[in-house]
Amino acid sequence: MADLIEKILSIEGGALAITRDTAAKLVNNLVQNGEVKPEEAQPLIDELVARGEAERDALREDLAAQVTTLQNTTQSIQTMLNANIKEAPERAIHELVLLGEQITNVQDRLREAEKQVEENTRQTLGQAQKQLRIAQARLVQATEEIRTGSIDEA
Repeated sequence: MADLIEKILSIEGGALAITRDTAAKLVNNLVQNGEVKPEEAQPLIDELVARGEAERDALREDLAAQVTTLQNTTQSIQTMLNANIKEAPERAIHELVLLGEQITNVQDRLREAEKQVEENTRQTLGQAQKQLRIAQARLVQATEEIRTGSIDEA
C-alpha cells in the first residue's frame, strides 16, 4: 500500500495537490478498477490527506522561516543604511575640520618659512653690506696711499 501511496502522490502532482475530494476520487477509481479493495479505501484516503496536510504544513513552516529571515535581513540592511546616512554628514564635517586644520598648519609653516627666508636674506644682505663697507674702506685707504705715495709694502 505504501508503494501505491507514493505512486498516487507522484502522478497527481505530489501531496501538496491532494485534497480530501481529490484523494476520494482517485481511490474510488482504483477501487472500481480493482486495484484497491473497498475496505482499504478509507485508510488510503486518510493517509493521502494526512500526507498532503503534512507536506503543506512543512511548506508553510519553511516559507514562514524564509520570510522571517528575509524580514530580519531587510531590517539589518535598513539599520545599516540609516546609520550610514546619519553618520555620513558627521564624517564629512569631521573630515572637513581635519582638512581645515591641515591647511592652517601648512599656512603657518609657510609663514614661518617666509620669515626665515626674510631673516636669512637680511643677514646675508647685512653681511654683504659690511663686506662692501670694508672693501670701500680698503679702496679709500689704497687710493689715499697711492695719492700720498705711502703704499705699505708689506
